Amino acid sequence: MDKRLCKFMRILLTTNIVLFPFCGCKSDSFKQDASGDSYSNIQMNIGQDMLAYCKEDNRFYVLDYENMEQSLLCNKPNCRHTGNDCIMTRLYRNAPVFHDTCAYYFVDDKPEMVQDKDLNVKLKQGSNLCCYDFTTQTEKQLLHIEDASVSDGNGELLLHDDTLYYSKTVFHPATDENGAAVGFVGAGGDVSLAAIHLPDLKQEDLGSLYNYVELTKYYPMTPNSAHIFMAGLFDNRIYYNVAFVQGSGDPTVAGNYYYNFYVTYYDLSDGTYHGTPEDYEHIDFAQVMYLSDDYLVIRRDNQISVTKKGSDQQVTLTDESINDCSSISVFDDKVFCDGKIYDLNSKEVRESKLLKPDPELLAKEVITKYKNSFILRDVSQNFEKIPAEELLK
Repeated sequence: MDKRLCKFMRILLTTNIVLFPFCGCKSDSFKQDASGDSYSNIQMNIGQDMLAYCKEDNRFYVLDYENMEQSLLCNKPNCRHTGNDCIMTRLYRNAPVFHDTCAYYFVDDKPEMVQDKDLNVKLKQGSNLCCYDFTTQTEKQLLHIEDASVSDGNGELLLHDDTLYYSKTVFHPATDENGAAVGFVGAGGDVSLAAIHLPDLKQEDLGSLYNYVELTKYYPMTPNSAHIFMAGLFDNRIYYNVAFVQGSGDPTVAGNYYYNFYVTYYDLSDGTYHGTPEDYEHIDFAQVMYLSDDYLVIRRDNQISVTKKGSDQQVTLTDESINDCSSISVFDDKVFCDGKIYDLNSKEVRESKLLKPDPELLAKEVITKYKNSFILRDVSQNFEKIPAEELLK
């Protein structure tokens, strides 16, 4: 999916507002996303014309690809971004999705230990769907999700066809020797896919995203480690990585325990969910490494399989360094991985000093392509724009 910010940025960047301590950017390069889709992978929302992302200071910034200028997401005059009336405080570290002039996001209730009518102590959870309007600089709480967490669990969001898709998590409480709930672990739990149709706020539960009980039978660390990551939308399917700790032997020995992944997807065409293991002892371990409107990249041991939209054939690339690559992206039939550029048509591979000038340092990520240039990011969240002919020569 081409993950794009929406025309709300016109409002943010064309109003005569001074951001504190940064100023606004030019507005002439911003365009409405024709599809209306928006996707947040929690840390960022990659747009057609700009990028919204969170820095280590927990503040959200907007990078304008045209002039490579940055500004804060908040557009309130003289806001110091410390109060609960600032959108960046409300977001904490979870990037929103955007539609028209608004940002949409969840703010979880503070978990509480409460007594039910039988005096049993239970874990109480909840979450609020919020909408921040950049024209009025105000937030509305649209509805409340009962008995589940959203932003504290698996917080990726997808807005598609006016419907917001999200994962809600029911955490399992930690109990004392008497079986009374005393807290909870922020992993594992029951995770399900849900949707909200924004025009009428109609809610729909679309089913569980993994079999918590069966997975725990074979991988006992699941209750304290499982996470389900929404990777985005490709070919009308919402893809997920199901992650959990796998291991054996002495847990105090490094390397005995590690995360593993398998891939699932929810098909919007017929409302069916696919990829749940038939044999939990022999799971097809794999991971979605990259997804866009045009490409789907799935990694297995030392290789990646690339599916191009509109094609029934996969292109497989094998390289011992692929397992160590933390970031993969694909543009114009070129795969960018750990400082290397793979050609999907010729299978040729070459190293790029522009992506990895120092072999001892992590390679720069190719975030997106803008016009005839690529937008790169290094490990310190510094961005640069390089002409495509220069990077690919």
